[in-house]
Amino acid sequence: MTQPLTPAARMLRRLLLASLALNLFLGGFLLARTQHRPPTPAATLAWPDSETAAMAALRRLAEVLPAQDAAVLREVALRRLPGFLAARTAFLERVATARAAMQQEPLDEARLAAALEAIGADRLPFAELARQVLLEAVPLLSPEGRRTLAAFELRRP
Repeated sequence: MTQPLTPAARMLRRLLLASLALNLFLGGFLLARTQHRPPTPAATLAWPDSETAAMAALRRLAEVLPAQDAAVLREVALRRLPGFLAARTAFLERVATARAAMQQEPLDEARLAAALEAIGADRLPFAELARQVLLEAVPLLSPEGRRTLAAFELRRP
C-alpha cells in the first residue's frame, strides 16, 4: 500500500505541475514569435480596404518588390482604383442576378445560363485594368524590381 502524501508533498506536486504548464505555455509563445516574420516595408503601405481580387494580386506583387518599386506600383494601382471599384460593382450586380436566377421557381435555365455568362464577361475588366497597371508601372521600376516581378509566381492566399 502506498502512504498518503503529506501536505508539503502535495504542495510540491502542484507547484511542479504549475511550473510545467507555465513552461509549456511560454515555450509555445516563444516558438510562435520566432516563426513570425515581420512584414516587409512594402507590405505596410496603405492599400484600399475594399480590394478586388486584382488589387489583392497587385498588393501581393508589391510585397515582394523593393520598397521604392512597391511605392511606384501602389501609386499606379491607386490611380486605377475607381476602375477596379466600378468593375467590382458591376461584377457583384451580375452575381446577385445569377443568385436570383438560381432561386427562381420554376428554374429558368436560359436566364441562369445568361447570368453566369455575364459573370464570366465581367471578369475581363479586372484583367484589363491589371494589365494597364503593369504596362504603366513596369517601365518605372528599377532593374531589380523588374527581375523580381518577372520571377514572381502569383498564388492565391
